[in-house]
Amino acid sequence: MHDLSFRLIDAQQTSLTNLALHPTQEQFLSSGEMGTLKHWDIAGNLLQTIGSPGDPMLGTAWNPNGEDLISSTYSGRIFRWQKDGQQLKTWNAHSASIWDVAYSPKGDQFASAGVDGTANLWAHNGQRLHTLNHGLAVWRVAYSPDGALVATGSGDKTAKIWRTHDGSLVTTLTGHGAAVWGVAFSPDNTFIATTSVDETVKLWTLEGELLHTLKGHNASVRTLAFRQDGQMLASVGDDGTLALWDIPAILDLRPLDYACAWIRDYLQTNENVSQADRSLCQD
Repeated sequence: MHDLSFRLIDAQQTSLTNLALHPTQEQFLSSGEMGTLKHWDIAGNLLQTIGSPGDPMLGTAWNPNGEDLISSTYSGRIFRWQKDGQQLKTWNAHSASIWDVAYSPKGDQFASAGVDGTANLWAHNGQRLHTLNHGLAVWRVAYSPDGALVATGSGDKTAKIWRTHDGSLVTTLTGHGAAVWGVAFSPDNTFIATTSVDETVKLWTLEGELLHTLKGHNASVRTLAFRQDGQMLASVGDDGTLALWDIPAILDLRPLDYACAWIRDYLQTNENVSQADRSLCQD
């Protein structure tokens, strides 16, 4: 049984920029502005420090095999590391900061999101496979559970879905009023969720149809994550709140039925409602 007690960990970083859970062990990585990665166990014990202070680390991700990892920096570099902290490779990957990196579920490729307006897909050995273009900075990147698709969230107010085998565009998700900061595929690979500086969470089909807009935050919504069974979605906002969304209830919601259930008594009992309007919502 896991110990679910709360722990406050002194990460010894000027500012934390990202976290990455180990795929098989109770461990995680933290990246920060000091320019190093820190490797922790789930109890909060520091196992090792990877790299040396300098270029701020912005993104990090484990290979699903748990044997190696990647990190990205403010200057646009990507590092590959062995799990013991030995550096395997580093290269200039973008012409500007790289805020996010993610491995595909099979670990055969990974993606990077750059402030230069592009996302890049890379082979496991660091060879560039495809460049995906946005109008403005790309802030987030996420793979679908089957690895066939990758999604990007951008400062151009859109998210885009791409095919990973050739980098071709599937669809553009248009409807947010500000930068898109969070993207996540549902665990059953049937829809995608996005969050934005416009204070909303949106659910979309993989073909780009908007399903629902979820409102509950009072500030920018920076990130989101699905529960493994897909029944719950969590979103975190700059208003200091964590919102939990009941996905089955939201997807089953029929707006007209909901509205009628809410207003039916009013139509029948309010004396100011005309006789013709009293018949509304009867069927």
